[in-house]
Amino acid sequence: MAFVSEKISEEDRKIVDSYGFINLLSKEPSKPRYWDIDRERNAFLIPIGGGLEIPSCYAFVWNNNVTLFSFYEEQRRNNAG
Repeated sequence: MAFVSEKISEEDRKIVDSYGFINLLSKEPSKPRYWDIDRERNAFLIPIGGGLEIPSCYAFVWNNNVTLFSFYEEQRRNNAG
């Protein structure tokens, strides 16, 4: 199966919360509502904070191994005309 985007269920919320991800802006526990998940491969990607003027931050979890990464989003300019 491939990754699918879905709303995090109450049951899955327990899994996400068990990692203790922190929102870098608020320093509060991160509470994403959606994730991208591949249940067959035991992998998921969730946003954990950031955006606009600060880096967007994500956690990628695969077989309970966590990789955190961040990046700055660049606004695309319309080059027409």
